[in-house]
This record gives sequence, C-alpha cells and structure tokens, in this order.
Amino acid sequence: MSDPLKKGAPVVPHDTNPLAATTSAVYVGGAGNLEVQLENDSAPWVINAVAAGTLLPIAATRILANNTTATNISSFF
Repeated sequence: MSDPLKKGAPVVPHDTNPLAATTSAVYVGGAGNLEVQLENDSAPWVINAVAAGTLLPIAATRILANNTTATNISSFF
C-alpha cells in the first residue's frame, strides 16, 4: 500500500450486507479463515488460515459470515 489508511471500522461478517465502502485493507486480529467478496469478482473467495495480526491489502465489498472463522476483523478505507 502506498497511501496511508485514512478510516477504519470494525467488521461484523454478514452473508448479504455489504461493507460501508470498498476496503483498501482488512485486518484480522484472531486467526482463521476469511470469506470475502472482492470488488471485481462475481463470486466470493475464502482466504484460508489467515494468521492473527495480518493486514491484507484487498479491495473487499463484503466479509461473509458463512465460512469466516477469523475474529477481531477491521476494515480500512
């Protein structure tokens, strides 16, 4: 990421509700899987075994609940 993150929000994973805005990054505080809908993909992806403390530089529009086991998730814009 070349620009600093300017705004953040906690994430409550949900299978249909979108995030407030497309993310620049997603932080995972507690290890696990993360199911995301990326901005330019028609189907969600499961990112497996994300380590605690990971900052993922992804453009996500949703964090889905169904296959997400990670905890303490934050979105940054």
